[in-house]
Amino acid sequence: MSNAFVIIDAQKYFINDFTKGVPEKIARFAERKFDSVIFLKFVNAESSNFSKDLEWKKMFSSPEIDIVPELENLAKKSVVFSKTSFSAFRSKEFVDFLRENKVDRLYICGFDTDGCVLSTALEAFDLGYAVRVLEDLCASHHGPAFHKNAVTIMRRNAWSIISNSNGLTII
Repeated sequence: MSNAFVIIDAQKYFINDFTKGVPEKIARFAERKFDSVIFLKFVNAESSNFSKDLEWKKMFSSPEIDIVPELENLAKKSVVFSKTSFSAFRSKEFVDFLRENKVDRLYICGFDTDGCVLSTALEAFDLGYAVRVLEDLCASHHGPAFHKNAVTIMRRNAWSIISNSNGLTII
């Protein structure tokens, strides 16, 4: 079996004062040995509930959907999948990749902790993956309270939230 470092929505739209330091930390952490490094990109669609129900008209095209500059080179050497929902598991290509590469351990980070990271982690857990959410490599562009609340929810749901990725051994 194998592991994957899953970087969720490290895109220009999500970078602000609350999130701006995280991409550099992700880049440093990605230097560790992983069997796969995977990027998920949120790309909105007119048919999505974000557009229809929430009337949210963002994240349709560049530059909003572009990978942040700090991670562009890593993304070029990695696998990149698009999604139109909160959970990465709504991307058939992502699910197929995990299955084809016999991935059973996911190290998850990215944006927003309270949305796509939380949703992906919950679904990964439900699907039987060993899940590690790297708290210090996640943030919410809505602010630290949203990030903290999502971490609390994930901790309550009994899987491993890694507070500090510096000492983490990849298995």
